[in-house]
Amino acid sequence: MSDKHVLITNFDGNPNVGMFGLATDKFCLVGRAVKEKDLRELEPVLGVPVLQVGLYGTELVGLFCTAT
Repeated sequence: MSDKHVLITNFDGNPNVGMFGLATDKFCLVGRAVKEKDLRELEPVLGVPVLQVGLYGTELVGLFCTAT
């Protein structure tokens, strides 16, 4: 687990990262277009595995997911 608790980021210049991913206390899902550099930054900050997925032919994974 990282000591870093905040990551200020964007995906390809878009700061609306919630459209591109979904995070829970167990995992994080992001679209396949998220760059490897961003994945390496996210995982230690969130402290959970970050998985790249594709849903409905779009990178907007956060729009099509829900978690409890």
